[in-house]
Amino acid sequence: MRIQDMVSVVTAAVWGMLCALPSGVIAQEACPAQVRVSFLDYDVPPWFNGTGAEFADPPGHVVVWIQKAIAHTGCPTKVVLLRRPVKRFYLELEQGMTDIVAMASATPERLASSAFPMIHGQLNARLTYLSSDTSLWVRQGDRSVQWDGRVLRGPQGFKVGVSSGQGSEALARKRGWNLELGVNGVSVIDKLLAGRSHVILLPDITVAASPPQEQARMERLLPSLEQTLFFSPANKQFHARYPGFMSRYWDALCQISRAEPDLPMQKKLPPCR
Repeated sequence: MRIQDMVSVVTAAVWGMLCALPSGVIAQEACPAQVRVSFLDYDVPPWFNGTGAEFADPPGHVVVWIQKAIAHTGCPTKVVLLRRPVKRFYLELEQGMTDIVAMASATPERLASSAFPMIHGQLNARLTYLSSDTSLWVRQGDRSVQWDGRVLRGPQGFKVGVSSGQGSEALARKRGWNLELGVNGVSVIDKLLAGRSHVILLPDITVAASPPQEQARMERLLPSLEQTLFFSPANKQFHARYPGFMSRYWDALCQISRAEPDLPMQKKLPPCR
């Protein structure tokens, strides 16, 4: 058989296999031409800095880590950084309007709608790149709310302030608490300090990112509810098309986050492998 004929036969076979793929099956590719990465549009120093559409200078540890991790995949991929409010942040990921979100906890809803690093069908917790205790917070000196680690008590009809759409909301709903929703962590803290909420539930890193004068007016109730692990999940279709890229990205992000010399807290994370 001539070489030209062999090529024709192989080409026809490959096209036949592609055409035989069931509808909904996505052909895998090595490298995306570009990747759109979404960040929340408010300031959470030192993780990502600046508000609105732009980042401050420096942009924050997470922004730098993600850019380095994409470079470590070995792909010549163009990186597009986006800033989004909370609701658009997750909605655009599900709809394929963004490919990766920078930072998200693995709630049951997100595990169902997005692609997280998995191993043997379970979340691969070792590939978290950042963690934080999630705790209840009250105004400094306020004894109207008590928490013993099991039962939360407070004034008649009190509500727990949470950031809408975030992991703290899912955690509070699981406890059956009445909620006061805020658009983001900043607004939740503002409501507490203004007396509109008696108690709030947020990751400690969110409170630590608030101005020192605001932190001084808050008090944490112990014990914390959980240690929250953060990942950088992908749109499911994007992950299906570029599984190798995403695997290398998650591994690189894990390794880079633990090599930060100025953040000893990162040394407490489990080894990536």
